Amino acid sequence: MSDAQRERFHRAYDVAKLLMRDFGLFPRRDDAAEEREALEVDELTTGYPRMTLQHILDVVNAYLYTLSDVGKAEQKGAGSSTGRSRKVRRWTR
Repeated sequence: MSDAQRERFHRAYDVAKLLMRDFGLFPRRDDAAEEREALEVDELTTGYPRMTLQHILDVVNAYLYTLSDVGKAEQKGAGSSTGRSRKVRRWTR
């Protein structure tokens, strides 16, 4: 990967970690053992627990969507959110 590609990948990875925490995927809410595990995990060796490549791709696709003409139009108007709610359900299963 080029330096620019590597930087973008790391940004998407970091956003996916934040979303996993926000959605309660890892660490799960009110789980002290998982909170400790999240602090102690060696991501360079094992990766982030429960994160999949699909999580990172969802982050990238959401970013690309916001840059698309459809995404820009939705931001201006009161567009449908069915696509977004479907993706949230997939993350929270």
